[in-house]
Amino acid sequence: MSATGPADDAPTLLLCSETDDLSGLCADFEAAAARDCPVLRVACWTPGTPPAVLDRVVAIAGWFVPLGLPARLPRLRLLASIGAGVEHLLRDPDLPPSKRTQVQSRYLHSVTDGSRVFFVTGSFDATDAMVLFASATVTGGPRDGEFSRIGRGSIVVGATYTW
Repeated sequence: MSATGPADDAPTLLLCSETDDLSGLCADFEAAAARDCPVLRVACWTPGTPPAVLDRVVAIAGWFVPLGLPARLPRLRLLASIGAGVEHLLRDPDLPPSKRTQVQSRYLHSVTDGSRVFFVTGSFDATDAMVLFASATVTGGPRDGEFSRIGRGSIVVGATYTW
Protein backbone atom coordinates (compact mmCIF):
# COMPACT_ATOMS: atom_id res chain seq x y z
CA MET A 1 0.00 0.00 0.00
CA SER A 2 1.28 3.46 -0.84
CA ALA A 3 1.06 6.51 1.41
CA THR A 4 -1.80 7.85 -0.71
CA GLY A 5 -3.99 4.73 -0.77
CA PRO A 6 -4.17 1.11 -1.86
CA ALA A 7 -1.59 -0.37 -4.19
CA ASP A 8 -2.39 -0.44 -7.90
CA ASP A 9 -2.98 -4.21 -7.75
CA ALA A 10 -5.15 -4.03 -4.59
CA PRO A 11 -8.41 -5.98 -4.34
CA THR A 12 -11.25 -3.84 -5.66
CA LEU A 13 -14.85 -3.21 -4.65
CA LEU A 14 -16.87 -2.32 -7.74
CA LEU A 15 -19.94 -0.08 -7.40
CA CYS A 16 -22.09 -1.10 -10.29
CA SER A 17 -25.49 -0.42 -11.88
CA GLU A 18 -26.72 -0.42 -15.45
CA THR A 19 -29.84 1.59 -14.48
CA ASP A 20 -28.52 4.22 -12.04
CA ASP A 21 -25.50 6.51 -11.87
CA LEU A 22 -23.64 5.47 -8.69
CA SER A 23 -20.72 7.85 -9.16
CA GLY A 24 -22.08 10.05 -6.37
CA LEU A 25 -21.60 7.17 -3.93
CA CYS A 26 -17.98 6.50 -4.90
CA ALA A 27 -16.48 9.18 -2.67
CA ASP A 28 -18.45 7.87 0.34
CA PHE A 29 -17.36 4.28 -0.32
CA GLU A 30 -13.74 5.38 -0.87
CA ALA A 31 -13.76 7.27 2.45
CA ALA A 32 -15.25 4.27 4.28
CA ALA A 33 -12.68 1.91 2.68
CA ALA A 34 -9.80 4.24 3.57
CA ARG A 35 -11.00 4.34 7.17
CA ASP A 36 -12.08 0.71 7.67
CA CYS A 37 -10.17 -1.34 5.06
CA PRO A 38 -7.22 0.67 3.70
CA VAL A 39 -6.01 -2.15 1.42
CA LEU A 40 -9.27 -2.09 -0.57
CA ARG A 41 -9.61 -0.01 -3.72
CA VAL A 42 -13.07 1.28 -4.78
CA ALA A 43 -14.07 1.73 -8.43
CA CYS A 44 -17.28 2.85 -10.12
CA TRP A 45 -18.35 0.77 -13.10
CA THR A 46 -18.95 2.31 -16.51
CA PRO A 47 -19.29 0.45 -19.82
CA GLY A 48 -15.69 1.49 -20.48
CA THR A 49 -14.16 0.25 -17.20
CA PRO A 50 -10.67 -1.01 -18.14
CA PRO A 51 -10.07 -4.80 -18.03
CA ALA A 52 -7.15 -4.26 -15.65
CA VAL A 53 -9.59 -2.83 -13.06
CA LEU A 54 -12.12 -5.63 -13.64
CA ASP A 55 -9.40 -8.25 -13.11
CA ARG A 56 -8.92 -6.99 -9.52
CA VAL A 57 -12.61 -6.96 -8.53
CA VAL A 58 -13.30 -9.17 -5.49
CA ALA A 59 -16.69 -7.69 -4.57
CA ILE A 60 -19.58 -5.93 -6.28
CA ALA A 61 -22.01 -3.63 -4.47
CA GLY A 62 -24.67 -3.12 -7.07
CA TRP A 63 -28.14 -2.44 -8.30
CA PHE A 64 -29.09 -4.14 -11.58
CA VAL A 65 -25.56 -5.32 -12.31
CA PRO A 66 -25.07 -5.75 -16.09
CA LEU A 67 -25.95 -9.28 -17.15
CA GLY A 68 -22.85 -11.42 -17.61
CA LEU A 69 -20.50 -9.05 -15.77
CA PRO A 70 -20.02 -11.18 -12.62
CA ALA A 71 -19.08 -14.21 -14.74
CA ARG A 72 -16.27 -12.16 -16.37
CA LEU A 73 -14.64 -11.30 -13.02
CA PRO A 74 -12.14 -14.05 -12.14
CA ARG A 75 -11.54 -12.90 -8.54
CA LEU A 76 -15.18 -12.12 -7.64
CA ARG A 77 -16.16 -13.54 -4.23
CA LEU A 78 -19.08 -11.33 -3.15
CA LEU A 79 -22.12 -9.91 -4.93
CA ALA A 80 -24.17 -7.61 -2.69
CA SER A 81 -27.30 -5.55 -3.24
CA ILE A 82 -27.23 -1.87 -2.33
CA GLY A 83 -31.04 -1.71 -2.42
CA ALA A 84 -33.97 -3.71 -1.14
CA GLY A 85 -34.22 -7.29 -2.36
CA VAL A 86 -31.89 -9.46 -4.39
CA GLU A 87 -34.08 -10.41 -7.34
CA HIS A 88 -32.26 -7.92 -9.55
CA LEU A 89 -28.97 -9.71 -8.81
CA LEU A 90 -30.30 -13.23 -9.31
CA ARG A 91 -31.74 -12.43 -12.76
CA ASP A 92 -28.33 -13.10 -14.32
CA PRO A 93 -28.43 -16.57 -15.92
CA ASP A 94 -24.64 -16.86 -15.59
CA LEU A 95 -24.75 -16.92 -11.78
CA PRO A 96 -24.50 -20.47 -10.46
CA PRO A 97 -26.79 -22.28 -9.76
CA SER A 98 -29.45 -19.83 -10.91
CA LYS A 99 -31.83 -22.41 -12.25
CA ARG A 100 -31.90 -24.29 -8.94
CA THR A 101 -31.74 -21.53 -6.32
CA GLN A 102 -34.19 -18.74 -5.55
CA VAL A 103 -34.12 -16.06 -2.87
CA GLN A 104 -36.98 -13.69 -2.21
CA SER A 105 -37.32 -10.93 0.34
CA ARG A 106 -40.18 -8.69 1.36
CA TYR A 107 -40.56 -5.82 3.81
CA LEU A 108 -43.85 -4.48 5.14
CA HIS A 109 -44.20 -1.35 7.26
CA SER A 110 -47.44 -0.25 8.92
CA VAL A 111 -48.18 3.43 8.43
CA THR A 112 -50.66 3.39 11.31
CA ASP A 113 -48.51 2.09 14.18
CA GLY A 114 -44.95 1.79 12.83
CA SER A 115 -44.72 -1.98 13.22
CA ARG A 116 -42.80 -3.81 10.53
CA VAL A 117 -41.95 -7.28 9.28
CA PHE A 118 -39.14 -8.55 7.05
CA PHE A 119 -39.41 -11.93 5.24
CA VAL A 120 -36.64 -13.87 3.51
CA THR A 121 -37.29 -17.16 1.75
CA GLY A 122 -34.79 -19.31 -0.05
CA SER A 123 -35.33 -22.51 -1.97
CA PHE A 124 -33.06 -25.02 -3.65
CA ASP A 125 -34.19 -27.59 -6.22
CA ALA A 126 -32.16 -30.53 -4.90
CA THR A 127 -33.55 -32.93 -7.52
CA ASP A 128 -36.32 -32.91 -10.11
CA ALA A 129 -38.70 -34.07 -7.35
CA MET A 130 -37.34 -32.46 -4.17
CA VAL A 131 -37.21 -28.79 -3.16
CA LEU A 132 -35.51 -27.73 0.07
CA PHE A 133 -36.57 -24.41 1.57
CA ALA A 134 -35.99 -22.08 4.51
CA SER A 135 -37.95 -19.01 5.48
CA ALA A 136 -37.28 -16.46 8.21
CA THR A 137 -39.27 -13.49 9.51
CA VAL A 138 -38.30 -10.72 11.87
CA THR A 139 -40.76 -8.19 13.26
CA GLY A 140 -40.32 -4.90 15.05
CA GLY A 141 -42.35 -2.15 16.59
CA PRO A 142 -44.73 -1.89 19.54
CA ARG A 143 -45.76 -5.15 21.25
CA ASP A 144 -49.39 -4.60 20.21
CA GLY A 145 -48.53 -3.46 16.66
CA GLU A 146 -50.24 -4.85 13.58
CA PHE A 147 -47.23 -6.97 12.60
CA SER A 148 -45.25 -7.22 15.84
CA ARG A 149 -48.03 -8.56 18.09
CA ILE A 150 -47.90 -11.94 16.35
CA GLY A 151 -44.28 -12.66 17.29
CA ARG A 152 -40.77 -11.26 17.10
CA GLY A 153 -39.40 -13.75 14.61
CA SER A 154 -39.63 -17.21 13.16
CA ILE A 155 -37.68 -19.72 11.13
CA VAL A 156 -39.18 -22.52 9.05
CA VAL A 157 -37.09 -25.16 7.31
CA GLY A 158 -38.51 -27.95 5.20
CA ALA A 159 -38.69 -29.96 2.04
CA THR A 160 -41.32 -30.81 -0.52
CA TYR A 161 -41.33 -33.97 -2.57
CA THR A 162 -43.35 -34.42 -5.74
CA TRP A 163 -43.89 -37.77 -7.44
